[in-house]
Amino acid sequence: MAILKIIGILLAVVLGLLVLGVLLILFVPLRYQLDFERGTGSNLARGKFGWLAHLILVTAKLENNKPYVTVRICGFTKQLLPAAEKKEKPPGKRKKSKNSEDSEDGEYDSGPGQDQELPADKKRLPEKEASKPENAPKEESVPEKPKEVKAVLAKEPEKEEDVKSGQIGSSAERPGPLEKIKRLYNKVKTAVLKIYGILVHIPEIPGKLLKKWQGIQNKAEAVRKKAEHYISIWKDEGTQAVFMLSKDQIRFLWKHLHPRKIQGKLRYGFEDPSITGMVTGGLYIILPMSFYEVELLPEFEPDKPLILEGKLLIKGHVRLCHVAKTVWILFRNKDLRKLIKQLKA
Repeated sequence: MAILKIIGILLAVVLGLLVLGVLLILFVPLRYQLDFERGTGSNLARGKFGWLAHLILVTAKLENNKPYVTVRICGFTKQLLPAAEKKEKPPGKRKKSKNSEDSEDGEYDSGPGQDQELPADKKRLPEKEASKPENAPKEESVPEKPKEVKAVLAKEPEKEEDVKSGQIGSSAERPGPLEKIKRLYNKVKTAVLKIYGILVHIPEIPGKLLKKWQGIQNKAEAVRKKAEHYISIWKDEGTQAVFMLSKDQIRFLWKHLHPRKIQGKLRYGFEDPSITGMVTGGLYIILPMSFYEVELLPEFEPDKPLILEGKLLIKGHVRLCHVAKTVWILFRNKDLRKLIKQLKA
């Protein structure tokens, strides 16, 4: 019985730790802070993501297109980017063997007195003389041919080529009248055959055009059926209910996940002043809240290059319990599962 009690206590402790871990993940907020700075000479973006009172902290920075990422867990820091370079070990000194020292460049080690003359039997011989055996017969020198003989020999192949090609000297045989008539006949025959091939394929052209037109009609019919299918899905009551539910859940997430603080100053401008005005209006609609303190400095001068400068600080936190609630509501919705099956069909 005591063993069963111990096992039960251990299981209860493990189960309690699992429940505690799940609750920490769901309800302890993940806090973030984002900094953006853009000016004439600097581009900087920084981000901090902390959890459990910064027991787990991730710091990221992008400065002049160079990323830096650092992770700290319970006081232990690890740099992920840029990766730490491994120190290369200095190359070890290789020991030279006695044979390699003796054979290197054919030198003779004479000990401490290296300035002494080498003995006669150790002197280096030239490579050509050393490679020849002592009793090798001497090569007989062949007398060179005179220049006139070389010129005659160089001209002989040209004459042979002229003879093979059927030419005598620089004059070539001209084709006779029969050869001309034969060539003309071949040209006329080739032209007639081409025209005949074109005329033979003319009756097939209407059939090919009809097939292409039928293919276009079939594709248009398939597109029309798909459009009608998606329109009927959109008009379905279940689809409209899913749309309204999704809109409510997006509002719920924005209410709990939106940044708690935005501060900074933005100076911007586009070549077209109308675009600058539209962007300004949209920003004033998004930033009416009391905790959003952003100073907008639009530039409305026409024909001016794009301007985007300033500083921005964003702070907030995210609780995964709100995301989990939205996922659970959508997962249990029957209309959403029906819509997914209709779209896959």
